[in-house]
Amino acid sequence: MYVKEIYPNGLNVVLDCKTRWSSLVNMLERIIQIKLPIHKALLDFGEHICLSEQEIAAISSIVEALNPIKIASEALCRRDTNLITAEATIKFLLEDIQKSNTHYNAQILEALSQRMVQERYTEVSAILQYLHNPSARLVKKTVVNTFCADLLSRTRRKGIEDEEHVSEEVSIVPYSPNTAESISDLDDISLAKRLQLAIDASMKKPEDIQVQHSLFNILKYELTIGEQTGKRGYHLEKVYQMLLTMPATSVEAERAFSCSAYLCNKFRTRLSDSTLDTLAFIRANKKKIDDRLNKLITHSYSSCTPYVPLYYTFILSDYHIIKQFKNC
Repeated sequence: MYVKEIYPNGLNVVLDCKTRWSSLVNMLERIIQIKLPIHKALLDFGEHICLSEQEIAAISSIVEALNPIKIASEALCRRDTNLITAEATIKFLLEDIQKSNTHYNAQILEALSQRMVQERYTEVSAILQYLHNPSARLVKKTVVNTFCADLLSRTRRKGIEDEEHVSEEVSIVPYSPNTAESISDLDDISLAKRLQLAIDASMKKPEDIQVQHSLFNILKYELTIGEQTGKRGYHLEKVYQMLLTMPATSVEAERAFSCSAYLCNKFRTRLSDSTLDTLAFIRANKKKIDDRLNKLITHSYSSCTPYVPLYYTFILSDYHIIKQFKNC
């Protein structure tokens, strides 16, 4: 009743939840927002349980201290966040906390610093920042060179192993008494082949070392040219693109897990796998789908010709179905 006198549409009190990190901030923000209606409602139950001015000030101080963390966490959890933007976000957060003069900032800053030392992989982030901007040298050049050479060598070996695995043809022979001897022959051939591969691998070690040294020298040359011109060479650009794909947090994996738990509930257990895949795709890309469909609808209404391609017609006809999953 008291809330609707100020807010005609009404505002509900938000309850803190231990499994949601941001619910505490939301709860305290709502208390500050409707503190006057809360004060009037508490007066109806007795003056001894009313919130004092000191308690309201403490709540405001907590909200002011936690708001930068909430904003920074939401920025870190975005899908387009990489290690470079994550470092910029963390730097902004720490500087903002240091500038504030609230009572809890010193404790929050100490807790965040200790946690970041435990969780952050600063070497990879520093290497990526160096490749992005050579003037921001946060790590030694020898460390960058060694890291890039090791990463490129591992990806090169992985690519060769994958090609060999794909090129191998495996023959499946059904077992029968007549084919037992042929299966034994195949096992012998496989064993002999594995032995030969081991022998060949032992003979290729000097060549691998030579390739490693040549790659190390090439990277050293590209690093020198990059510092002078600001442009990355072929190998450095390859490492740079690899490191950009590293997520800053584990939120994406948790988001996929929660999406599966939401879709595969007791109401959808009878759906086929293809339907569940479609629902998961729509839920994960609902913004892109909405933007695409809005453009198609706008184009269909503004176009002078009534012709619309067949797949556009299918999407437009099922637009109301996709809209049902917008708030999933």
